[in-house]
Formats: sequence, structure tokens, C-alpha cells
Amino acid sequence: MTPAQFRKAVIERDVSCRLCGGVGTAVHHIFGRRFKATVCDPDNGIYLCHNCHDWAHKHIESFRQLLVQRNGQEWFDNLERKAKKGLK
Repeated sequence: MTPAQFRKAVIERDVSCRLCGGVGTAVHHIFGRRFKATVCDPDNGIYLCHNCHDWAHKHIESFRQLLVQRNGQEWFDNLERKAKKGLK
């Protein structure tokens, strides 16, 4: 999947900001671009509004904890394993 396809897939899936429900403006990587295994994986993307995107970058751990609360620890652990695959 290309970066453009990744972005389109996340926007089509999420439609609006997944944190506040507002108008989405940015596709945010849950695990950053340095994790090549998931850089274009829609499971590693979330559509956010400008304010929530800013907050996610400033409060990474709180953002991830919120995702765990909403999606479950198992979901997060699986995504993290997938993201870190190939870093060793």
C-alpha cells in the first residue's frame, strides 16, 4: 500500500476525528513512521482533527492509554508487535 492509499483508507474508515468526533484534518500514525512494518498499515492510522492531532503528539503516552481503553490491551499489543517486527 502506498502512503496515499494508506491515508485514503484511514479517512474512509474513520470519516471524522476518532477522539472528539469533529472534522478530521490529519491521519496520525499510532506507531511512528520509523516502524516500517506498519508505516502504510491502516491499522496503525487514526483520523484526527487538528486539536486532537496536536494533543496526540504532545501527550503520546496518554494518547496510547486512551486507545487501549477504547480498543483493548490485546489490540494495542498486537499492533505494537506488528510495528516492531523487523526492528531487531
